[in-house]
Amino acid sequence: MAYEGGYGCERTAGGRFVFTAPDEQVLPAPVPLPGIDASQNPLVWFRQAMTDLEIDAETCVPDWYAGDTIDWDMAVSALFPYPSRPH
Repeated sequence: MAYEGGYGCERTAGGRFVFTAPDEQVLPAPVPLPGIDASQNPLVWFRQAMTDLEIDAETCVPDWYAGDTIDWDMAVSALFPYPSRPH
């Protein structure tokens, strides 16, 4: 399990990811992204979908940010099972 700010993320034996809130309540699954019509140009769709999002250098900075950096190796490795090792 990986925790950040009390939230949890765990990969199940079936390969799904389960996210929990600080009170340990399971968060609802995200709504699937809409697909695009096979006849539609993906580049045109992307430009239309990504217009006016107001994304800037501060978009992904959480309110609790104190100058520390994330340990990406730890965060990502927690999502994948380690192979069994003999003790």
